[in-house]
Amino acid sequence: MLIAAGAVAVRLVLVFALSGLRPSVTYEYEDIATNVLAGRGFVFPHLNHDYLSMRPVFVYLCVAVYWLTEHSHTAILLVQALLSGGTVLVVYAIGQRLGGAATATVAAVATALDPALVYYDVTRPVPIG
Repeated sequence: MLIAAGAVAVRLVLVFALSGLRPSVTYEYEDIATNVLAGRGFVFPHLNHDYLSMRPVFVYLCVAVYWLTEHSHTAILLVQALLSGGTVLVVYAIGQRLGGAATATVAAVATALDPALVYYDVTRPVPIG
């Protein structure tokens, strides 16, 4: 729990520290959430066509957060920070099962502080993968 809390804390500090420096980079999830909130449905434009195919869970999370927060990118980044803490807990549980406490701790710390994961979590309101 301490490692997961640390992961969330690092991300929260960076979200607030970087939020005013530049706008968030967004992708199709943003377009779909905006279209859903505007009543146009679950679509996103690409190469002059409207597409309907996308994994919906994160999109609907964005819709809910944007609806509650008047389309705040900072709010979705905070949700991502909390989800990253959950990911650290899952990694720890898998490491514990496969290799014991030491393996679990190393894997959880590596996940919590991986520079690429932290960077994406605090600069892009979009899941990677």
